[in-house]
Amino acid sequence: MIQNGYRRQIENSAGEQEARYAMEWIGRYLRGAGDVHSGTPPAAPPPTTVGAAPLYLVFPNPQKQGDGTIQTTSREYAEAYYRDIDPLNERDTAAKYKAKNGFDSGTGTQVTVVFGDVRDLGTGRRMTARQNLDGSVAFFVENYAVKLAADYAFNQANLDAAPEGAKGFFKGAMASINPYIAAGKFKPFDGSGDLAPGIKTVSTYGHTKGHTMYLVESKDQKLAVLGDLMHVAAVQFVNPSVTIEFDTDSKMAAVQRKKVYAEGAKQRFWLAVAHLPFPGIGHIRAEGQGYVYVPANYSVPR
Repeated sequence: MIQNGYRRQIENSAGEQEARYAMEWIGRYLRGAGDVHSGTPPAAPPPTTVGAAPLYLVFPNPQKQGDGTIQTTSREYAEAYYRDIDPLNERDTAAKYKAKNGFDSGTGTQVTVVFGDVRDLGTGRRMTARQNLDGSVAFFVENYAVKLAADYAFNQANLDAAPEGAKGFFKGAMASINPYIAAGKFKPFDGSGDLAPGIKTVSTYGHTKGHTMYLVESKDQKLAVLGDLMHVAAVQFVNPSVTIEFDTDSKMAAVQRKKVYAEGAKQRFWLAVAHLPFPGIGHIRAEGQGYVYVPANYSVPR
């Protein structure tokens, strides 16, 4: 269902990065709204009006009725609304609506934005807007499940909903892991916990929706395998607040990085970091507002 109040919903979640992108996009491409519905509305009396305008066209919407209920919960409201916007039932299914408005026709201007954040409506959203050659505009919204970790990366629906530039991440993950899934050798885990004696997982969600750090402990020593918690040593040790475009949630990624750095400097445990030159293992110490990485000493056999 595409709701006329969708713009207002996005405004209410303006703190999200996706919402800011959406508002910029909507302001540029949308000057009206469409709606998709199903069924043939039977004849019914129109809802209460203010002057000549039905209440569903009056701001604020929805209206509260005299008995305290919201007007949108009434059958008459819905039937009158659909009767006004689609009297000939030309857009009473998603397929008919998209065809009537020229979606995927190759004409006009069409833009798609994907939201992978669930904090607003509880689902991810794929929003497509178009402006036809005659100047008319319409948009179409599809909701899809957004889950963490394996359920997110190996979900075909998430791949289909992802923008073109992000599809490669899903395809790469699927190509690497799907053979293990098919062979019954894949056992996902969720959150922090014990994998085996001396090996723990620690949730560090931020860079990705399921990013995990591993702690290996033995004989009073500890090694933290950071994964993609850090990307550019020359920048992110000096200033852990600096983030990278590839982060799914850059704010949370920075929070996780600062937390691990502080613990590593205080407890002096070993760090194994992917984006470092050989040996890629060392310690960090606090210096000013940032940290200094001290690689482990090593020698090359002759």
